[in-house]
Amino acid sequence: AQLLACRAYVVLGALTGSLIHFALGAIVGLSGVVLPELMDPSRDDLVLDPNQAALFSSLPYVGSMLGSLLSGPLMVWLGQRVTIMSVLPISALGWLLLAFAPSIWLMQSSRFLLGITVGTYGGPAYTYVAEITHSSLRGRLSGLVDLFRQFGFLFVYIVGSSGLNWRQTSLICGIVTTVIPFVCFCFMPNSPRWLATKARLSEARRSLKFYRGDSYNTENELDDINKQLQESETGSSVAKQFKYLQNPSVFKRMLLLVFMFFGYQCTGYLSLIVLSVTIFQSVESNINEYTSTIIVGCFRVLGVATYILLADKISRRVMLIASLVISAIASSVMGLYFFLAKLNFNLSSYGWLPLLSMAVFTFFSCTAEPTLVLFRSEILPTSVRSIGVSIIYIFFFTGAFLVSYLYPVMVASIGSHGTFWVYSASGILIAIVGFLFIPETRSKSLEDIQKFYGKKEKKLENIRTPVNDTGNA
Repeated sequence: AQLLACRAYVVLGALTGSLIHFALGAIVGLSGVVLPELMDPSRDDLVLDPNQAALFSSLPYVGSMLGSLLSGPLMVWLGQRVTIMSVLPISALGWLLLAFAPSIWLMQSSRFLLGITVGTYGGPAYTYVAEITHSSLRGRLSGLVDLFRQFGFLFVYIVGSSGLNWRQTSLICGIVTTVIPFVCFCFMPNSPRWLATKARLSEARRSLKFYRGDSYNTENELDDINKQLQESETGSSVAKQFKYLQNPSVFKRMLLLVFMFFGYQCTGYLSLIVLSVTIFQSVESNINEYTSTIIVGCFRVLGVATYILLADKISRRVMLIASLVISAIASSVMGLYFFLAKLNFNLSSYGWLPLLSMAVFTFFSCTAEPTLVLFRSEILPTSVRSIGVSIIYIFFFTGAFLVSYLYPVMVASIGSHGTFWVYSASGILIAIVGFLFIPETRSKSLEDIQKFYGKKEKKLENIRTPVNDTGNA
């Protein structure tokens, strides 16, 4: 009941953090709407050849790898909020360079720079939202981050298809995605958990009061945070976080999350964002490929909206596994369509099947991704979360680059059907790993989740420790 009065402040903080992923969606989705214009040789402007176009789409992922390296240390030293506010002006510079680029080299450099900003502020934004929200609201409010990323995709599609050229589209996106979130963050406090890692307890207390309300007993929650930090030796420096990563329990969790995030990219989820028009051009359908892409984009939003509605009501573990399996089935159906087309079956009356398959795949991928990201924020201890998130995102964006850049190679070597079957197999594999190793976290505080892993580790140590005849270990 006490939390109801302060929900507005928590939602405001979550919306502010979510604006960063709105910007991320615009950066990644830009290539899907401007590449047709950039590859048109009849224009009196910069023109990209196929190789340059592939780089234009992929360079943000390369930049994101570097940004992810910077993100962890910056989060430790500055906290999520200040890190984001420091990077937003650089993002604005990247958009301006793109909008006024006089050469292809500068255009590609701006895409690389924007990728660095994505890698640098993507993780802190999600971690900020996860750390400021109460356990009873964390699932739904964390889902806002993913929902706004889908809005970012739709925003750039709408602006790019409104008759504006690619330079005007870039300029508008740059203004909207940098100025608004910077102003909003000026009025938000730092994460109370990050403040606690720096022993700035009075500021942490004020931050908790801002997000919980004056009537809420912040001392109990602050005590829980401090106890968890003390038990994990705190991670107030980069060196301490790397040292704590060597803890067997934490290292196993890191390996699990790295595998899940890299494997998730191998399902083709992110790479298909900029390839959907190309894919729909290769099928027999009466539906325009751009219309199909917009429909699929709407299903992306619906998928995240469904996650937000269900995240705190049903098992998150079940939601993740079920979503991965269903999206894998949709990929396999898409592969079957291309396989039958290769065998010269008449599929003219089944032109709706690729759209349906892609819509189902997208819908359930967009319920799986925010669930997986939420697990990441919950499973990693606060004391190692900054560096841990940075490492995970390095592998995440490495996977995004490889899958996106290698898509044409895979289609040429194993066909479109084989490519989608590989995506499907990847989805099944990570669903199995998730079933075996990811615990349920719904309605548990971040501190309770860390206690769970601590107890589990102690049980393992008791099993492994030999006992001599006198009963002494």
